[in-house]
Amino acid sequence: MKYRFTARAATQLEEAVARWRAGHDGSPDLLLDEVLRACEQIRIAPHAGTMYGMHGEQLVRRVLCVKTAYFVYYVIEDDGPWVVDVWSARRRSGPRYQRGQLS
Repeated sequence: MKYRFTARAATQLEEAVARWRAGHDGSPDLLLDEVLRACEQIRIAPHAGTMYGMHGEQLVRRVLCVKTAYFVYYVIEDDGPWVVDVWSARRRSGPRYQRGQLS
């Protein structure tokens, strides 16, 4: 079983990594490394993440990247976990999910 990113989550990660690298000369790859470690954890133990909410009938879970204060939000599908959002914990609130497809 492998993990995958939705288009939205991939874009969020690319933008977050670019911002991180611009502001963290001493650890430019820390955010990307930590998110990828979280994704590997999700791949190995997909039910270990904290339950966050529902998107239609899908349970959205999240894992915190402690050093960078980013959450990785994901759902578990038949073909494995899908990362649906990469979101800074500093934003005070997480993403909102509604009925319909995660993209």
